Amino acid sequence: MDRSQLTPMMKQYLNMKDKNPDALLFFRLGDFYEMFFEDAVVASKTLNIALTGRDAGLEERVPMCGVPHHVIDQYIPRLLSQGFKVAICEQTEDPSEAKGLVKRDVIKILTPGTYTNYENSDHRNNNYVMSVYYHPLGIGVAYCDFSTGEVWANNASFRISSIDSIINEFSRVNPNELLYNEELSLYSDLLSRLDIMKNINKSLRSVPDKVSKEVLKELEKIWPEFLKGRDVQQNQSSILAIYMLIMYLHETQKSTIQHLKPINNYSFDKYMVLDNNAFSTLELVRTLYTDSKEGSLYNILDKTKTAMGSRLLRQWIELPLKNEDEILGRQNLIEIFHDSTIIREELRKGLTLIYDLDRLVMRIATGNINGRDLLGLSSSLKAVQAIKLLLDTGSYNLLNDFSKQIHNHSGIVNTIDCAINEDPSISIRDGNVIKTGYNEELDKYRKISVEGKQLLAQYESKLRKETGIKNIKVRHNRILGYYIEVTKSNIDIVPEYFIRKQTLVGSERYFTEELKLIEEDITLAGDKAIKLEYILFSEIIKECEKEITNIQESSHSVAKLDCLCSLSYVAYQNHYIKPTFNKEGIINIKGGRHPVVEKLVKEENFIPNDIIMSNKSYIHLITGPNMSGKSTYMRQIGIIVIMAQIGSFVPAEFANICLIDRIFTRIGAADNLSKGESTFMVEMKEVATILKESTKDSLVILDEVGRGTSTYDGLSIAWAVIEHIHDFIKAKTLFATHYHELTSLAEDLPGVENYNVIAEEYNHEIKFLRKVVKGSVNKSYGIQVAKLAGINNHVINRAWEVLDSIEVDEITSKAAVSDNYNYKRDELSTSLIKEILSLDINNISPMAAFGKLHELIVMVQNSEDNDYEN
Repeated sequence: MDRSQLTPMMKQYLNMKDKNPDALLFFRLGDFYEMFFEDAVVASKTLNIALTGRDAGLEERVPMCGVPHHVIDQYIPRLLSQGFKVAICEQTEDPSEAKGLVKRDVIKILTPGTYTNYENSDHRNNNYVMSVYYHPLGIGVAYCDFSTGEVWANNASFRISSIDSIINEFSRVNPNELLYNEELSLYSDLLSRLDIMKNINKSLRSVPDKVSKEVLKELEKIWPEFLKGRDVQQNQSSILAIYMLIMYLHETQKSTIQHLKPINNYSFDKYMVLDNNAFSTLELVRTLYTDSKEGSLYNILDKTKTAMGSRLLRQWIELPLKNEDEILGRQNLIEIFHDSTIIREELRKGLTLIYDLDRLVMRIATGNINGRDLLGLSSSLKAVQAIKLLLDTGSYNLLNDFSKQIHNHSGIVNTIDCAINEDPSISIRDGNVIKTGYNEELDKYRKISVEGKQLLAQYESKLRKETGIKNIKVRHNRILGYYIEVTKSNIDIVPEYFIRKQTLVGSERYFTEELKLIEEDITLAGDKAIKLEYILFSEIIKECEKEITNIQESSHSVAKLDCLCSLSYVAYQNHYIKPTFNKEGIINIKGGRHPVVEKLVKEENFIPNDIIMSNKSYIHLITGPNMSGKSTYMRQIGIIVIMAQIGSFVPAEFANICLIDRIFTRIGAADNLSKGESTFMVEMKEVATILKESTKDSLVILDEVGRGTSTYDGLSIAWAVIEHIHDFIKAKTLFATHYHELTSLAEDLPGVENYNVIAEEYNHEIKFLRKVVKGSVNKSYGIQVAKLAGINNHVINRAWEVLDSIEVDEITSKAAVSDNYNYKRDELSTSLIKEILSLDINNISPMAAFGKLHELIVMVQNSEDNDYEN
């Protein structure tokens, strides 16, 4: 394409596109955002809008499509959800004042992980962009929700080889965009696995290979908060992951990022570790098969009233605590709200009045806030003050202390209430945002504007009298301004001082010198009013900016309060109890229930179960029929432990729990076809990770290990895994199996105990009692379960016949082996008796007796060897 032939506007477009090659360019032209060339083709197809053409100076028209500027937020999310970036190119000067081509520039780059228009998204979810940085000392991870200001980074570097750690973090954070450096791109296995988990926008970034003075200086210039609480020398990879993240935000947002909060440092020392399998199989925040919140633990516990509280509660579930004092701090407040129903419900009533403060703060910081947002901020802060007062007036010291974490915001509330109209325009450019009476000069301009409109009405009446034209009108539009409209039937009597402005089919439009003067007064006053209103609004925003940190701190306190009230409400409604903790390695739960499953069945039908594990009895082998409830039982133990360690009450009659450092699960499996891995290979890799990374303080949940291969191979592997955990790891382990042979391990391994789930059988029918008791069973009731699943009677009856035949063959085979064995033993015994009776003990020497004894021993050994070979 010969660019020299292009029109000036199209050259301007392509210059902007060259600077943003990886984004769709939304180019502002009047009231539309237009796209051209390949961008137009892609956007028209994705958005299902018309693809047209435009003259650009070339022989052929270039592809073009566009959307009206006022509905852009209906289209942007659709493009971002498909992984596109969108560069917004605005007119940076007033077209009426432009000399030649209107100046334009890209004011923001919208990306899937930085989009901030929460009104068009699920405001209770975070929208994270995540950066992963490879470094010789480890892998640094940082992630941010720009819309809420949250920033997280790992405090202790991941091991270089720990790709699974990255997978686990990716799964937990669930980002919508991923940034990574060039060295990490060598880990093609990692990137392909991430693609399988979630197809998101990924950006390869150029990042320095060390934390230099220049890097720190650049970071501090853009975001002074970043160094707080971080050891630069000990966390090189983490610092560089933060650098990658902050530079990307600075580059795409093209505005201040001062609303970002101090970095949340997290490490395995502070939080329980939950890997991808644990998140999935325990269904903590999303269900395994529908990938939705409904049916998850999060859905049960989330009765929060604010968006901030809902997001924080999810973080609590994802990061259970390991510090007992922190857990008890949450627990004690939950107990107050649990026991004091009136206080709790008053607080929850107040919380419903609070908007999403974190995202309102973001709008203040980025200059995207409007008058209605400010009214929402004011009403929210009033509700926050009422909550603070309620906490102060209570008789609980803990609540009084909590109140001190909430700031007084009366100053900014008064400013907003005095300044902002009760029903303001959405855009400050439209005026009518600032209240009458707030500023004298603004009131003066408005008065002139109002009086000018009265003058127009008087002038119209005057023209009717002077001209005798009864239907003469004084009108206005954006292009012509004010004009006089006369129908064609009356143009013969139009006065000579009328100056023609426009001719239409049915009428003529005119102006007069007097109308021009009136228009100038009105327009001048209106323009001055709009400009002054913008200045006043900007001053209010600056006052709000001074309060950003205080509002964020109050917001976080309100979110915590919301979480605590939610957990206490759920505990009260569902009859949960307050767990206690021990340092003796004991898990003692009586009457434990699965918090999700008990809601899916009639509560009186859910069968509670107990568990007692200790440092002496730490492996429970669980047998029982399919569908009897083994998996539910094991999952509920894991969930109860997690609930206890986030500070929540738990679904049980009694719970005394040791702190767990990590929960591993191996429940169910699926082929990883993209990597050529079978179900069994996936299972073995997961077991290998458990054996490698679990400790004596871990909780391990294993369901049917070894079932993906032949019976004897699977049994042997399961047997060896149990022995290894018993002898070398000593982790608390729940091991469900249909290999009944494993139950014999309890006789030789003191840390192993047998448990089973009871079922009753009568006339080939089975009833599941769902009760876990000590001991083992040697039946799986597979055919009965197949019948319950709806397999037809022909197949079921044949299955019974085959089973009976197999059992008869097995008994016959065992009897034959036993008879043959007994025959050989009888033959040996006869030979031995004959040899012994032939001895003359009175005449045999000691040496000869010793030799004879040796012969008898050899005879027995030879017989045993032959039996073994046969």
